[in-house]
Amino acid sequence: MMQSRSVSPQVIGILCDVLGLQDGDQARVLSPAVQTLSTFFTRKRAALGSDYLADERLAKGYLVYFLPVNLAKIQALLEEIPDCYDRQGHQSETLRVLDVGSGPGSGTLGVIDWIAGRSSRPHRPVDVVLVD
Repeated sequence: MMQSRSVSPQVIGILCDVLGLQDGDQARVLSPAVQTLSTFFTRKRAALGSDYLADERLAKGYLVYFLPVNLAKIQALLEEIPDCYDRQGHQSETLRVLDVGSGPGSGTLGVIDWIAGRSSRPHRPVDVVLVD
C-alpha cells in the first residue's frame, strides 16, 4: 500500500496568502474556475491557449486545486525513487529532473517541496530543467 503524502503546510500557507484565502470555505468561490480548467485540460485542450494563467480567475482556480493535486502526484512518484548512498553514507547520484510541459512549474515545485520534506536525510544534488 502506498504511503499517503500531503503537500507541506508551507506550500499551503503560501497558496492561501497568494490567493487571499482566510479559510477553506472561500475556495468554493473558485470552483467554477476549476471546472472551466478541468474542461479545458481534458476535452478542449486546443481552445485553452498558452496564456490561460493571465486570467486571474483561472490562475486562482489553478493554484487552489490543480497545483496541490499535481504536487501530490509528483511527490507520490518521487517516493518510489530509491535512495542511492555511497560508502560514506552520502547521496551518490545527482537527482535529475526534466519538467516537460512545465507550465507554471508545478512539477518542479513538487520536487522542491518533496526535497524540503526529507530534511532528516542527506540530500543528493538536484539538476532541474523546465521546458514549456
